[in-house]
Amino acid sequence: MAEISASCSSTKRSHRMPRVDLTPLVDLSFLLITFFVFTATLQNPVALTTLLPADSKNPMEVAESGVVRLLAGKDSVLFFTENSSEPIASYRYADVDNFREKLLAFRQQVISKWGNDSKMFVMIQPTDNATLSHLVQLFDEMQICQVKSYALLDPSAQDQEKYASL
Repeated sequence: MAEISASCSSTKRSHRMPRVDLTPLVDLSFLLITFFVFTATLQNPVALTTLLPADSKNPMEVAESGVVRLLAGKDSVLFFTENSSEPIASYRYADVDNFREKLLAFRQQVISKWGNDSKMFVMIQPTDNATLSHLVQLFDEMQICQVKSYALLDPSAQDQEKYASL
């Protein structure tokens, strides 16, 4: 048993010091620790929320001058605008600042042309060798640049073949 004993030196009489048994205190402390461990809520898992369009026969209409197409590969992202068949820029995932500047500059172009950025639409098209972390990084950039409308789409077979080494 755990106990505390103290000695007291007294010149006149010797008093016997009380003994305190600490065993119930140890049991109580382990019960409290066990209670708090089992009842504590750890960090709640956070999932990436994506809104999928409803099945509809009416396609969404978007102004061509406000469309950006991002072709995400293993090492870099190709930046297309409007209906360009060739990319106007290529960015590595580590070079996120230049990519963000380009996206914000395009957003400003849309705002100056249409008065607001509601006509801006970003199509994110991952190739077969793009990773999930790269897609999440692109989704984060959409939030940082305050892009309101973006979608995850399958790239065309021509893009898959042409940019397979991307």
